[in-house]
Amino acid sequence: MIRESRSTLRAALAAVLMAGSGGCTLHRGPALSVEDVTVRRDGGDGAALIFRVRAENAGDEPLPLGPARYELTLGGDRVYSGLWLAQATAPAGSSITFDLPAPLSAGALPAPGERVSYTLSGTVQFVPPGVLAEALFDADIQRGTARLIERGEFVMGGEASETADR
Repeated sequence: MIRESRSTLRAALAAVLMAGSGGCTLHRGPALSVEDVTVRRDGGDGAALIFRVRAENAGDEPLPLGPARYELTLGGDRVYSGLWLAQATAPAGSSITFDLPAPLSAGALPAPGERVSYTLSGTVQFVPPGVLAEALFDADIQRGTARLIERGEFVMGGEASETADR
């Protein structure tokens, strides 16, 4: 009952704020793409695939990036899903990169020299510009979300830390 009251209150607050401001335009989020894949060994049997993601902001306001929820499939099998804080701000009219790690157990690691297809998919939250948008974000009423869906291939290397050939 308390949860329903909070949801109703949030919806009412959003409607009042939007009506009072003449509507709320949605800000286009950053375009996300994978720039590079790196393998980082952990010293044991496991390793992490590090995906370097580029966030391209075509807007005229900086966009602070928040949590990224994502999953990784290798050869069609889901091998990782997680949450990571991007902790970056995409500058206005420019881009920035941040890393998304996908730790893998030894059983999920491709063999050295193996060509592997991957799909990295998920969302990255961002704070839209403007006082109203920030207030809605802070109140957890409306959050900007950018989608990431990237398919590619790489060849698994055998070094302790290497850039996978794409």
